[in-house]
Amino acid sequence: MVSSYRRALQIIPSVLPADFGNLGAAVKKMEISGCHRIQFDVMDGNFVPNVTFGPDTIRHCRKYTNLPFEVQLMISETCLDSMLTEFVEVAMGANKEPGGE
Repeated sequence: MVSSYRRALQIIPSVLPADFGNLGAAVKKMEISGCHRIQFDVMDGNFVPNVTFGPDTIRHCRKYTNLPFEVQLMISETCLDSMLTEFVEVAMGANKEPGGE
């Protein structure tokens, strides 16, 4: 059965290909370009072989935009146990609304 319900298209780019040395500027450019939210792909080097960034980096990016953040966690259970609350907090919007829908 095909549903007639259509969801609105949203643009949610990842910061992963950005220059980490200028991450704040990259986040601002994403906002200016008209995206709907920003995705942070968090990798811990254990669950997946790459390492990206943690909650402090995401928290730092909040001052550059009010767009909602989404955090995709590709992290081991040990890291998740100790940092889940912090990742939830940094993904909240400027007014403490949840990052995703």
